[in-house]
Amino acid sequence: MSLDMWLSAVVDLGGPEPFRTTIWDANITHNLAPMLDSAGPYWQHIARDSEGQTGADIREDVIKLLAELEAYPDLYKQHNPANGWGNYENCINFLSSLLKAINQHPRAVITLSR
Repeated sequence: MSLDMWLSAVVDLGGPEPFRTTIWDANITHNLAPMLDSAGPYWQHIARDSEGQTGADIREDVIKLLAELEAYPDLYKQHNPANGWGNYENCINFLSSLLKAINQHPRAVITLSR
């Protein structure tokens, strides 16, 4: 199982429905949820409550989560899954990429698939 996340732009081009284009997308394994959850309440908001919000709405949570993980790498590496599916570096890469996309496109709309 995993979480798929997209940041999309919705543009009214005058047609019957708005046009949606993907700006950023990524996937992260649920095996990393214990690591992410242990870093504070931020992951709950990002992964479970952000559907339909904008990148700007979750930006501070992403910053705080990334800062926490980077401040104590040895602590969080202890949560690397025993089955080898995902690791600390995957968390850092996912969050860094998400933050970069949010900074570039803060009004992009979030879509989640679990």
